[in-house]
Amino acid sequence: MARPDTHTPYSRTGLRQSRTILRPGHDAAVRQETLKFAREAMEKAGFDFGRFDQLQRQNQADMREALAKLRAASDERAPAMWDTVARSTELWLKSKKVGDTLSFSPDVFALSTADTISVAPGFEFLSENIGPWANSAQVALHRTRDDDDDGFDGLVTFRFSFENQTGAGNLFRVSALLGVTASCVVTADGYVFWPWVPESRMQVWADLGITEIVDGGQVIIPPLQAGQFQLIADVDVTGDFGGVGTIAGQDLFRTFILEYDGLYVPANGKVEFDVSCEVFWARLYGGGCDFVATGSGRQVTAPGVFVSTQPWIIT
Repeated sequence: MARPDTHTPYSRTGLRQSRTILRPGHDAAVRQETLKFAREAMEKAGFDFGRFDQLQRQNQADMREALAKLRAASDERAPAMWDTVARSTELWLKSKKVGDTLSFSPDVFALSTADTISVAPGFEFLSENIGPWANSAQVALHRTRDDDDDGFDGLVTFRFSFENQTGAGNLFRVSALLGVTASCVVTADGYVFWPWVPESRMQVWADLGITEIVDGGQVIIPPLQAGQFQLIADVDVTGDFGGVGTIAGQDLFRTFILEYDGLYVPANGKVEFDVSCEVFWARLYGGGCDFVATGSGRQVTAPGVFVSTQPWIIT
């Protein structure tokens, strides 16, 4: 199974790079033929597959029951999880003087309302809200052991627009906030044939994409900075021997500050800021996943983006 231990959401040439999941030698038809051959060999050796299949069906029933209990427990915790994210968001906005009687500095531009909220195919897009400091989406991703695909990589994106109306080219500092309240669960089937060990892994990332549009419609994507992305969840599970499936789960309830320093924007230049939650999932030999950001306050939020001018430093 590919292990995405490093993450490069944007290449240095500025083109979005989607992950490619490669499994050389793991062609589905070849794999099924190999497993069939191994099964026949074990049957000739006296292995009781009838009893094994019965135990595997029981294990799947136990897995479904355990998942239902896990989801119910997460539902009970979700309101408190959302309160934590809401308080963190409020503190961030107060630190930016949102809601204070003081007005913003003329060198600070506040983008409080998203232009659009977009969701990658494969997500269930259940609801959205677009409004000042209150941009949110409720989404869910479900994959079971019976689904055909072995991976997913998709974004929930809040787009904000900015135009440099200062009358001159300037350097800017960008600060955005992403909030995620969600339940992350991965499952892996049990196994009996070594080395075909099922594994299932989910990673969740916070991303800040920046696209400049300058004179003549030229599109520029600035060099990547480390502050543009954060790993916010990494859940991995491997199945047990004897056909025993396994489950791993994590509650996700945090806010993440995404930043960029020294963004040069020419006079009248336009910039699109994409504040995104990216969900990556991959499995090997059987498993499933749930990413649930809906119900009981669970959601993905992007309150806004702040753009402030920076002084030129001459060395």
